[in-house]
Amino acid sequence: MLEYEKYIYEKDIRFANKIELNNLLPDIKIINPNLKSVHSQILQNVNDKVIKSFNGFFNRINNGNKAGYPRFKNINRYNSFTYPQSGFKFLNNKKLKLSKIGIVNINLHRIIKGNIKTLTIIRTSTNKWFACFSVHIDINPPKRESNKIIGLDLGLDKFAVLSDNSVIENPRFLKKSLERLRLKSRQLSKKEKGSSNRLKSRFKLAKLHEKVYNQRLDFLHKTTLKFVNEYNCIALEDLNPSSMKNKYLQFSINDVSWDRFRQLLTYKAEYAGCKLDFVNPKNTSKECSKCGNIQDMPLSKRTYNCSCGLSISRDFNSSLNILHHSLFHRHMAGTAIKACEEVSVETSVKQEATCLS
Repeated sequence: MLEYEKYIYEKDIRFANKIELNNLLPDIKIINPNLKSVHSQILQNVNDKVIKSFNGFFNRINNGNKAGYPRFKNINRYNSFTYPQSGFKFLNNKKLKLSKIGIVNINLHRIIKGNIKTLTIIRTSTNKWFACFSVHIDINPPKRESNKIIGLDLGLDKFAVLSDNSVIENPRFLKKSLERLRLKSRQLSKKEKGSSNRLKSRFKLAKLHEKVYNQRLDFLHKTTLKFVNEYNCIALEDLNPSSMKNKYLQFSINDVSWDRFRQLLTYKAEYAGCKLDFVNPKNTSKECSKCGNIQDMPLSKRTYNCSCGLSISRDFNSSLNILHHSLFHRHMAGTAIKACEEVSVETSVKQEATCLS
C-alpha cells in the first residue's frame, strides 16, 4: 500500500485515500493467495495505518516540524494486528476465537466491562502475546469530599517536588541497568548475523529492556494512583519533552518519562474525579514564590535565594509558583497563600541540605 501511494504521487501528484486502498485488496488477494488466510478487516486496518501515517506526515510539515516520510517497516518489527470491529469472540474465560486463526487459550486477568470496540493482538520482543481490547464505558466519577490542592514540579534530580515540600525520589531505572545493557549489547554485536547464538543474545537483551520498561511503568502507575487518591486538584507544568533538545540531559529526560506520567495521570484523574490544571512553565523556576521577583536560575543553582529573604530549594519554589499560577489558586487563594506562609527556615535548610548532598 505504501508502494502504491508512492506510485500514485509520481503519476498524478496526489495520494490515494482509504477507499482506493480498500478497493485494491481483492486484486492483491488474487496476486498473493496467502492473504486470503487473513481476516479482511485486518487488511483494511493496515490501510488505516497507512493513511494515518500520511496524515501525520502532512501535519508535521504544516507545523514546521521534522517531517519523516512514511517508510517500509522490517518484517521483524511488525508485531501487532487489529480486528477493528468483528472477527473475534469469547467462548469462555479461557478461550478466545479469532477469525482465520482458530481458538486460542488465554489468561483473562481482568473481567472486561463495557462494549468491546476493537481487539489488537500484540507480540512483544520477548515473545509474549497479549490480546488488548478497547471498550466503550460510561464514566461516572465520584464526588470528592476533600478539597486538597497541590502544586507538582517534575524534575530530573528529584522525580517530583510537591508544594507541601514532600519529595518523590527519581528511581533512575535505566541508569541502574545501563552497564548490563551495554554488556548485553556488546555480546550481541559480536554474534554472527543469522546464527542461533545471535538470536539467543538478542532475546537476553530484549528481556533486560523489557524489565526496565516494566519497572518504570509500575512506578508511574503507583505514583499517579497515589496522587489522584490523595488530592482533589493537581497543578503541574505543561511540559513538552520532545522539544527539550539537550544532548547532556536527553538520557535523563527519557529515563524519567514525563509524557507517560502525564498520560497515566490524566486518565486516572478522570476515573477518580480529580481535577488537573496544566500551567505555563515560563519562569516557574525563576520567579520568587513570596514576592514575585524574577532572577536567572541556571541548572547548577539548586537553592533559590531572593532579596526578600526567602531561601528555599529551587524545586520547592517552582512547585509553589505552579500552584499560585493555577486556576485552583484563584478560587482558593487563602489556602494557597497559607501554604506559602508556612515555609519555615528549618524546612528550607533541610531541603537545601538534601539538594547539596
